[in-house]
Amino acid sequence: IKAILFFSFWQGIVIAILAHFDVLHDVADFSEHQMAVLLQDYAICVEMFLLSIVHMFAFSYLPYRDEARLTR
Repeated sequence: IKAILFFSFWQGIVIAILAHFDVLHDVADFSEHQMAVLLQDYAICVEMFLLSIVHMFAFSYLPYRDEARLTR
């Protein structure tokens, strides 16, 4: 959890720097600030999806299954 917070913080800093140096531009009806927020939110959603998949393999439920209950 600390790593997620750490990386999302620095990801926000990088996006803010990109917006400051005009790398991000207005798109359609979205301002530069809205694009930065949109990019940050989208990146976090994608990262959380990928981390949830990794989490299933890293912390398996199998050691905690009650085998006796399953065979009844």
